[in-house]
Amino acid sequence: MATIENFKTLEHFCLDCGIKLVLGENMNPARIRNGSYRCHKCWRTKYKTILRKSIQKSHNMQRGELRVEVLRYYGNGKLACVCCGFSDFRALSIDHVDGGGREERRKYRGLSYLRQLKKRGLPKGYQTLCMNCQFIKAFERKEFIEV
Repeated sequence: MATIENFKTLEHFCLDCGIKLVLGENMNPARIRNGSYRCHKCWRTKYKTILRKSIQKSHNMQRGELRVEVLRYYGNGKLACVCCGFSDFRALSIDHVDGGGREERRKYRGLSYLRQLKKRGLPKGYQTLCMNCQFIKAFERKEFIEV
């Protein structure tokens, strides 16, 4: 296993660009343990994409879990439309029972909208509907803006 003492006694070069590594200047001491001798620039370039993909995957999982939780709660314990029973996760959405959701959607978009619902303790006045039922309800209530 590599140690800081071993690093100081030997010359090391970046595996990618080949520059001489100087501890504290262009090399972080924490990276010596795993033996991947890379300068700051090359390390960031290599691991930036890996870290970005990992963070993206984590956010997507959290978003999906939160979305399922909220949709299931407002679907009366089922991950399905309360009107017709349609259960394809991709087409389900949150509906305001009494309408008036446009202002709230403008204020909170996407994931922050779901987070706000959860933060407020999943209040009453919402339901899970599929997009077909959403449009039918909006059409019947004449909630569409005339063009």
